[in-house]
Amino acid sequence: MTSQERSRRAACREEVYVRLGYCGGDSRWSEESDFNGDTPDAVVDAVLIVEGLNPATVTSGQRAQITAVVIDWLFDPRGSGMRSGLSR
Repeated sequence: MTSQERSRRAACREEVYVRLGYCGGDSRWSEESDFNGDTPDAVVDAVLIVEGLNPATVTSGQRAQITAVVIDWLFDPRGSGMRSGLSR
């Protein structure tokens, strides 16, 4: 996961990868566009699909963990993403 240009999407991806252990396999998350959804649910669904999971069958706790990170970095106007000063 080396990105020359840092963004909120890249930071979100790194946190989902490092803290939660979702890595999308060896190279499935090669693009920040994996985190381009218009809503938190869309982004979480994309993460789960890249992981080879069915978004409709994951536990609510599993989904909540990812959702919290996604909202914090990409959607919360007072979250880590906004405070970081990084572009989306």
